[in-house]
Amino acid sequence: MKIKFTAKPLGRPEFKIGQELEFHGRDEAYGRKYIDRGWAEDITPPVSVTEVQSTEADEAAAAAAAEAARLQAEADKLKARSEVVIPDDVAELSFVDLRALAVQLTDEPIRSKDDAIKAIEIEANRRAS
Repeated sequence: MKIKFTAKPLGRPEFKIGQELEFHGRDEAYGRKYIDRGWAEDITPPVSVTEVQSTEADEAAAAAAAEAARLQAEADKLKARSEVVIPDDVAELSFVDLRALAVQLTDEPIRSKDDAIKAIEIEANRRAS
């Protein structure tokens, strides 16, 4: 909301006649009070239907671009995971090595040897299918 003072507000020496102010969000109530008391007028430019439609189209395009970026990031992550070599002797690896391998293959936290083996098995099954 944008207002222009037409009179000097009582008790507010910082505002001058002809001064323009913009209020956003919760502060718009203050601007409305100045207008209601006759100290200011609303000079907010009107919004046309085409502006609203283009804003909705812009928001839809931005949402589509964000979704496309998310899908691309997911695809890149899966590609990087598929390039990680899973050795045949996984059961013989130490926990430290298992954990290091599993962390590269999942986003889930690896807290135990069982978690690491499970993550590696899930990725091996994904590759097999």
